[in-house]
Amino acid sequence: MGLTGDQRERLTRRASGQLREGETVLDVSIGALHLPHERRRDRMVARAMSVLVTDRRLVFFRRGWRGHEVHSLGYAQIQAVDHRKGALVGELFLTIAGSDDVRVSSIPADDVERLATLLQSRSVGGTPSG
Repeated sequence: MGLTGDQRERLTRRASGQLREGETVLDVSIGALHLPHERRRDRMVARAMSVLVTDRRLVFFRRGWRGHEVHSLGYAQIQAVDHRKGALVGELFLTIAGSDDVRVSSIPADDVERLATLLQSRSVGGTPSG
């Protein structure tokens, strides 16, 4: 099951301070961003975050007790987008130019395909990888 309209609005409101002037949110969901540069016991760290697709970039946002954590990718950086969908959750796999690839897991199954299609339409490659 995907997020409700109220949940989407709440996530968008929470992240609104991280948007650039005139930037518009096209879609929003939740997921676990795997950070390749942070490891614990030789495993990548995954952080639960809001996933916002805007008209300019892909934004990962999380509010914490030590402040906000924000990661973003411009569409020019995204070379390819692929996804997997299970019964309850799915994953996005992003091929990034000149950097480590990005994996976002634990996205509600009803959201992952919609996000992948939107990202594919805006990325440099424009098509799924693999």
